Amino acid sequence: MEPQQVVQSITMGSRIAEDERDDLSSYFVETENWRKVYQGEADVIFAPKGGGKSAIYSMLMSREGDFFDRGILLATAENPSGGTAFAEVETAPPTTEPEFIGLWKIYFLTIIAQTLAQYDLRHDSAKKLLAKLEEAGLLPPSAAPRRQLIHSAMDYVRRLFRPSSVEAVVSVDANIGGSSTFRGAGRVMLRLVVLG
Repeated sequence: MEPQQVVQSITMGSRIAEDERDDLSSYFVETENWRKVYQGEADVIFAPKGGGKSAIYSMLMSREGDFFDRGILLATAENPSGGTAFAEVETAPPTTEPEFIGLWKIYFLTIIAQTLAQYDLRHDSAKKLLAKLEEAGLLPPSAAPRRQLIHSAMDYVRRLFRPSSVEAVVSVDANIGGSSTFRGAGRVMLRLVVLG
């Protein structure tokens, strides 16, 4: 074979790691970032586009059995190929920092709950988490897409931080000069002092 034919026959794979999930393990180079993530030394990898983040993500998920043997359950938070779960966050983002924090906490809790339910874990802590999320209407079906989880979490956080109405209950002490308390939903509390 001529040198030019050899060079033309070489394939470097797809430019996008997500497109080669099935073949990635045959040529993946285990970088320092990969080692840190795999060994639990790093939780966040900051790299430019093309820096290997999606490849690391795909390789983590392909080794789910290895992690399970080490007592670690993996759960995906995003679909790296196809429509992003976070599209709604881009189009209608939370308006305050507490809303963003609440969104991520609720989102990750629902993913954890989904994973606990999937593995049928019956520890008291797992039962409490599942019960609380169910009470709040946030317990997802085991196969709920991530986009649905983000939507539910955003709705919950909006209701929590932006109540559509505030209801107050008033009780007045019959004794002149006594005091009573107004209590209402939406964290409203007023104190009334009745003067004679």
